[in-house]
Amino acid sequence: MEEQQSKKSKSSGGFQSMGLNKQTLLGVLKKGYRVPTPIQRKAIPAILRGNDIIAMARTGSGKTAAYLVPIINRLETHSTEGVRSLIICPTRELALQTIKVFNELGKLTNLKASLIIGGSKLSDQFDNLSSGPDIIVATPGRLTFILEGANISLNRVEMVCFDEADLMFESGFSEQVSDIMRMLPPTRQILLFSATLPRNLAEFLKNTLKQPEIIRLDTEERLSPDLDNFFYHVKEHEKEGHLLYLLLDLIGDKEQTVVFCATRHEVEYLNEVLKIFDIKTSMMFGKADQQEREINLKKFRKQETHVLLVTDVAARGVDIPELDNVINYDFPATPKLYIHRCGRVARAGRMGKCYNFVQTDEVGYLMDLQVFALENKEIEFGVIPRSFIDPYIYQIQETLKGNYDLEFLKKGSDNSLIMYKKSKPLASGEGISKAKVFSIDQIHPQFKSQDNKDEILKDQWLKGIKDYRPKSTVFEIDSSKLTQQQVMAATRLSHSTRIINAIRRNKEEKEKEEKEQLEKELKESGTIPMEEEQKSAGYIPSVPKKRSLFDDTSDRIIYSTRNPLDFTVEIAADEEADLKAQAKQRVWDRKKKKFVMASGGLDQHRREMKKKMEEKEKVKQQFKEWSKTKEKKENKEKGAKMNTSVKTKEQVLKKKMMKIRHEEQKKAADIRRKKNEKRYGKKK
Repeated sequence: MEEQQSKKSKSSGGFQSMGLNKQTLLGVLKKGYRVPTPIQRKAIPAILRGNDIIAMARTGSGKTAAYLVPIINRLETHSTEGVRSLIICPTRELALQTIKVFNELGKLTNLKASLIIGGSKLSDQFDNLSSGPDIIVATPGRLTFILEGANISLNRVEMVCFDEADLMFESGFSEQVSDIMRMLPPTRQILLFSATLPRNLAEFLKNTLKQPEIIRLDTEERLSPDLDNFFYHVKEHEKEGHLLYLLLDLIGDKEQTVVFCATRHEVEYLNEVLKIFDIKTSMMFGKADQQEREINLKKFRKQETHVLLVTDVAARGVDIPELDNVINYDFPATPKLYIHRCGRVARAGRMGKCYNFVQTDEVGYLMDLQVFALENKEIEFGVIPRSFIDPYIYQIQETLKGNYDLEFLKKGSDNSLIMYKKSKPLASGEGISKAKVFSIDQIHPQFKSQDNKDEILKDQWLKGIKDYRPKSTVFEIDSSKLTQQQVMAATRLSHSTRIINAIRRNKEEKEKEEKEQLEKELKESGTIPMEEEQKSAGYIPSVPKKRSLFDDTSDRIIYSTRNPLDFTVEIAADEEADLKAQAKQRVWDRKKKKFVMASGGLDQHRREMKKKMEEKEKVKQQFKEWSKTKEKKENKEKGAKMNTSVKTKEQVLKKKMMKIRHEEQKKAADIRRKKNEKRYGKKK
């Protein structure tokens, strides 16, 4: 009977059929994993074969276990030879989560893992490394400084894993990753797990991986099928009221909710607002203290708080098992970011909801999302009835009137949002053009029930008043004579041609001024004009000759989300002279309408290099101090052992001497007694 069950489990494609050793398999089953997810079913056997892996799957699909299980299986037992595996994560939270999952899966093995992240004490991390870990789980920035400062060798590394690699490269860690790769032996196995594959990451993989096996899942369905998406049209000054309605009325206090904000100032402001309304909250953002971030995340996981206010620091990798809802308080600028935010819910077969606040100027991003992630499905979009929202908006306004601290936080939040909007990427041209004809003021289908029929009619009536545009001017209202209307129509027609000509003249004058300014800047900088550059030998145009955005062979217009003239080829310099030359290069700034130094210029480059050198020196200095204190501690312990050994010898000798003395005293007493007996015997 047992043989039949084992055969059945092996044929079912479970963990038992993957060839894992006994300890690893028991650790997986003890963790509660019974049936592998699609990414685990494909990735684990491929990694065990020793292939380089590029695994692409949506968030919440079980990627962490997909690389930890084969790493534990291959390393098997603790070794004193040195570090044998590296796991590199883009954020501290993801690294903490990874080491937690490793401790659970590798419970039955004696493998050691060390955590190296920013915001923690260097001395503690040096202690962990000195204990001889088999696996290092780290963020790339802190790891490179420690490897260089503490002279740690990675020659024994067998497996390297990059988790959420796309975020790592988007966050500007490409240089640190390249430094780490140079320290590794050529025989290492590379595992790369990511949700997307941007261009800079693809170029890196091309140069480092050897015939990788590509595992790509969920390409057709980027968002989880268990996720419900709700999109609400919201005005900027009414967002707090909408948030309170969702948290207090629609969601309630029994469900766990993560609220994504654009800036940390907004997180701090909303945290104070929600506390006033007795909503238990935690907050987490990039500049917060590491210990504080860990405490707040732990509180939320233990359900001590029901709302977690975060910036995009938590948009990747952080797993909260009981999470029910995500609220995008500020709508994400890219579909990719939307996918990662929504990936916090509807994980591992659990249902989830994503509520989105979309302002009028953000509808273009929604249209891009519809094409990129929602497969052009119809979007349920609309407003929440005013009767639900107005009470909360009024309460917020009354609260702000007398609370100066809250007003100060509100002002800081508004200022940070102005800066955020300036740095926000634009929606695609197609998205913007679709947004112009998209209906945004109807009641959301979620609220179109019989109970809300009066509210719907009221909102429709208000919308009709708002959208009303009279066809005649104030001079034509109630005009009894037809000649007055004709005069106004003729006047309007004559004015329209003058307005068009004035706009055209202003445009020509502006273009002329820009051209003169450009020529002036070119002369000052000594840069070769475009026409002369095209004549020079070796010139490569950015677009084919005699081609433009319009197809010359037909009347059809070729629409594109990006202008082909905006594409450039970037070649990273690797020598000091080339770096200086690259830093001196000038680029045209469209906003300032003049040439500026590329990447902040040579001074900026020097400042960055100086900062890096200072940080490296700081790590080296702290490592020296730690080494000295450790040496002193060891010497002290040795001295204490020596002292104890000397003491024990002295004690043994003393005991022997005491014994001998005691025996001698006993003998002397016996002799005295015998003499006394003889003396008294003679007298008698």
